[in-house]
Amino acid sequence: MDDRTCKIMNMLRQRGYRCTPQREAIIRGFLKTEKPVLTARELYEKVIESIPNTNFSTVYRNLELLTDEGIITKMDMGKDAALYELKDEKGHHHYLICKNCGKIQETDYCPFKDMELNADFLAIDHRFEVYGLCGACVKNNEEKD
Repeated sequence: MDDRTCKIMNMLRQRGYRCTPQREAIIRGFLKTEKPVLTARELYEKVIESIPNTNFSTVYRNLELLTDEGIITKMDMGKDAALYELKDEKGHHHYLICKNCGKIQETDYCPFKDMELNADFLAIDHRFEVYGLCGACVKNNEEKD
């Protein structure tokens, strides 16, 4: 088990949760991908590579638990879809999401850091996703016209 997986599993254990093979496989699934975010289905496919008899509902329940515990972030994409991201030391991330092909790009821009908030409010988390078309999809649409 790599250091990051160990750290997360120890954190769960300290919070009173069992460290199941499925939870470990979900964490490893995040760490072994190049994609910035994954769907529950993509994570399920990664889990069954190492634990074939795992149910999708088991993966989904664990994603909800990991979200509740602040280990992963869930982004609601509408139409019953969600993307999940393993939180890291960098803090939060923001994304540009193509509505046509689904390509997701991370952006360093964060509008929140420039906002002035009421002094009686403590911001705990925020999200910023921009939906549109990636360059390839814009080009494909222009070629069709």
